[in-house]
Order: sequence, then C-alpha cells, then structure tokens
Amino acid sequence: MSGTGPAAREHELGDAAAGFWFLPPPRFAVRSQASRFVLDSEEDRGLLLVVPHDAPDRETLVVQLREGWVESGLDLRLQDEPVIEADGSLSATLFGTVQGEASCAALGAVQRRDGPGGVLVLALAAQTDWQPRKYAAYVRMLVLSLRFAPPAPPAPDLVEWREWLADRRLVSLGAAGGRGSAMAGGAFGAWAARRELLLTEDGRFESWGLFGAPGAVLVGRWNLATAETGGAVLDLYADEGGHARIALELREGATLLDGRRFHVTPA
Repeated sequence: MSGTGPAAREHELGDAAAGFWFLPPPRFAVRSQASRFVLDSEEDRGLLLVVPHDAPDRETLVVQLREGWVESGLDLRLQDEPVIEADGSLSATLFGTVQGEASCAALGAVQRRDGPGGVLVLALAAQTDWQPRKYAAYVRMLVLSLRFAPPAPPAPDLVEWREWLADRRLVSLGAAGGRGSAMAGGAFGAWAARRELLLTEDGRFESWGLFGAPGAVLVGRWNLATAETGGAVLDLYADEGGHARIALELREGATLLDGRRFHVTPA
C-alpha cells in the first residue's frame, strides 16, 4: 500500500516482528517502544502515533474504534462513524482530552489483507492548535506509505517462553513491595496480597494486583519481545490504558518477572 519509489524506501521505519513498515513525514523525529512509534517535530505542536492493532477483520476493527482511543493520559472518542476510504482503510475524527487538555485527532486504520491485525495511525494536537486538513494529510501520508509483510518468526527463546507461559497462571511468591516496571508507577508499584497473572493462548491476560491500586483487576493483551539487552520481555497492554514491559528470567528452575519469583501452573 504505497505510492513511493524504491529510493524513498531507504528511509522507512517499522517493526519486523509485527510485519509492517512506513515512511515518516519529513522533519519528524521518531521514537519507538516495542512496535509503537511516536513522531514529533520542532515545527509542529502535534504528535503522530503509528501503532499495530490485533483486530481479526475490518468489522471488528470498526467496533473497536467506536470504543475510542483510551490509554494512560489519553481519552479520545469518535465524532462520527468511521469512513471507508477508496483504498479500504478507515478514517475518522476524534475529540477528547490528552493529559487533561482538550484535544482533537485524525485517525487512519488499516487492516492487513494477508491475515489478522493491521496498523492505526493517529495525528493529535491540542484543540487550540488543531488544523483538520493538515493533520488529516499527515495521517493519509502515513497510511499510504504502509507496507506489510508476514511477521518475522519469533526467536527460538521467545518460542520457548511462549510455550512455557501461554495458557498458564502465574502466582507471586514474594513479599509485598518490589521495584517498578516500565509502566509509569510500575506494574509492580502497588501490590495486593493476591498477585496473579493469567496468560491465555489467544494473547489475552487477566491480572490481580499487578497494575495500579492494590487488588486491582485488569484485562488486556500480552505479547513477548526481545529487549535491547537481548533478554526476553513480557509486554502487557491493559484495555483501560497503560503498558508494562516486564523482564523475564529463568534462574535455578524458578520463573522471575522483573526479578520477582512466580509459580507457573496450568490455567
């Protein structure tokens, strides 16, 4: 899905594990975490986000979009129903708040043709800086530059971790307390007496006491990735917003999550 030539492709960015690549607009700096990309520019007050989604088909994607874009510090809702563009992608306008400030966003959503999942593109700015045509143009530029390929096969150690963790219940053995994780405040920043994590075969999780207030129960998506240091990490994406990246380790037969020992039992 691209109108760009081979020379331009030298500047594309993406994630082989998720199987997508895109061309950033000129003069935008790019930061990435796992498969999530954040683009900003000194010449523009807005932000651009390029994030994979896991919807199995376009109908499900529309249902998910109707729920809005909600995560930590960000709450945006659709103004109208998504529009199907000539190329099959979806576009929409959202309004809401970012870090408590009234904000607007242009959204583009692409469904893969060769399987489930795809990519969401979001251009957002404070309501006082909002320029609809400008930000919609950024979204279309990114959507049209998207290129998909089959996701790269996971590294052997990730395959082993998935076989070990999928469809399992992890129960903490440690005392209360513990150091934080990658999410603001730490996935383990506030512990309850019950600290469990259920990882299902279909990529969903349910947690007790791992996020937020003691005793909090949250659900979301989980995935495995390789950290920059080379070790395996567990990514947890809560449906209510928030992301935790947790280091995985096997030490003397024990399973450690961010250095904390967990029992691993069948779900």
